[in-house]
Amino acid sequence: MCKINEITQMSQHLSMALEAAKMVILDWDLLSDCVVWSSSEEELFGLAPGTFPETYESAIARIHPSDLEAVTLCLNQARVERHDYHQELRIFGSDGSIHWIEAKGRFFYNDEGQAVQMLGTVMEISDRKAREEQLRLLQSVVVHTNDTVVITEANTSDPMSAPI
Repeated sequence: MCKINEITQMSQHLSMALEAAKMVILDWDLLSDCVVWSSSEEELFGLAPGTFPETYESAIARIHPSDLEAVTLCLNQARVERHDYHQELRIFGSDGSIHWIEAKGRFFYNDEGQAVQMLGTVMEISDRKAREEQLRLLQSVVVHTNDTVVITEANTSDPMSAPI
């Protein structure tokens, strides 16, 4: 009975960690084309509850058209060359919103060398991508301006740090 409690507790801890990291685990059976997800956290990715893609085709349909060719190429290359898959890409939410995700995975092969399964993770990274874009814009302003630029950070909770 102790082992069952330990497994249950470990499963709960894993679920909490995945939720905190805005991440899910995927298990793609290439033979049946069935995709199983570790949780029902579709909202993290802008999807309606119960709408995680269940097949490769339904997952590909969510990918932004500008990223689709690169995703297909990268997935096929990882499968054929037997190396890990890793890519950042955009997907469409159920409401048409765009979400950045980071996908990582590894293919597994049968005795005949045929890829039969891919295990991986998908992490929501829209906030990080927005911060990276802000940094790029700030860097561009600093690099391309002829005037002196002073960058400060105001602590709005401290009335003494407010500008005079």
